[in-house]
Amino acid sequence: MLGFWGENKLYKNTKKKKNILFVLPNLQGGGAEKVVLNVIRNLDKTKFNPSLFLFINDGVYLDKIPDDLEVFYALEKGNSFTKQPFKVIRKLIKKVKMQDIIVGSLELTTTYFCILAGLIARKPVVGWVHINITEFNVAKKIPHRILIKSLYPFLSKVIAVSKGVKQSVIKSLPMLKNKVHVIYNPLPLDEIKLLGEDSLDGFTKNVPHVIAVGRLTYQKSFDYLIESHSKLIERGIIHNLIILGDGEEKEKLVELTEKLKVEETVRFEGFQNNPYNWMKNSDIFVLSSRFEGFGMVIVEAMALGIPVISTDCPSGPAEVLNNGEYGVLVKSQNKEALCNEIEKMLIDNKRKTLYSKKSLERADMFNEKNIIPQIERLLENIGSK
Repeated sequence: MLGFWGENKLYKNTKKKKNILFVLPNLQGGGAEKVVLNVIRNLDKTKFNPSLFLFINDGVYLDKIPDDLEVFYALEKGNSFTKQPFKVIRKLIKKVKMQDIIVGSLELTTTYFCILAGLIARKPVVGWVHINITEFNVAKKIPHRILIKSLYPFLSKVIAVSKGVKQSVIKSLPMLKNKVHVIYNPLPLDEIKLLGEDSLDGFTKNVPHVIAVGRLTYQKSFDYLIESHSKLIERGIIHNLIILGDGEEKEKLVELTEKLKVEETVRFEGFQNNPYNWMKNSDIFVLSSRFEGFGMVIVEAMALGIPVISTDCPSGPAEVLNNGEYGVLVKSQNKEALCNEIEKMLIDNKRKTLYSKKSLERADMFNEKNIIPQIERLLENIGSK
């Protein structure tokens, strides 16, 4: 009997770790990229051997790559993978052959490449969907509609970052119903709280501050937020609006502030390596998006005890805020409603304190310690072909 148990123990200790290749186009400053790096950093290394493949070796999060992570890339910074797709797929296939599981860590094009590589190398592929694909304008274009319906059915599993995202996947691809799993984005809450305490130069608290964080794109609807801010200034509700992030709509948004004569009260502070001390020093966090997948920045604000006001857009914010229990939800693109809720929060300290406490209470649900094991179980249940 001793020999039997001894052999079993030896088998257990030498069980092969699963090689997991996470694939991204680059490491630009989006929420998905940040989540992927956090998952890689926290996976149980006794069970998994993660590595990262980038289409292009570029992005503001390159310095966030863990020192022990093996990183591959197809193209140097300055190249376009859409102009050299065959070079990217060729290099990806070469790396995929050495893996057990491929994770297409961003929806659409990234996942298409992973599926093609997985089919050629006969490896299982997991698709990670961070956005409501029925609302995402890019996904509505005919080429993407064809590719989604043609390639996504080959996925072994799909991770949806919210229930709303899951429903959007099933609506587009009913055949994936039994393959889609809701796993919320895991957040390093302790690290966020610590970074929130960093000193912040040039930040004066002479007036209340409303803060918004995200890429300056149509999806994030900063135009709607700036117009709401302008209406509040007209009402005599004095405050500053701080916007953290970069993107293709910056010039348009700056012109809007000039048109509305609020260029002195709207501050564009660009991408910040540490947005959390900015958030911590603000009075209210506002998410003004037209659509989301999860709304991770809401949880980041809540972890810092900041009251949250969000549009009730598809999908994510209502789930995170439990239909308004832990933060204020307003109808998307309703400037009057958003103005009223920001005004109430700014002038009513009791209300602000109440929602600050609710933020802290809710944030722990999304702690990485609770979420990472769910991702590990999903990966463990996928076998190589």
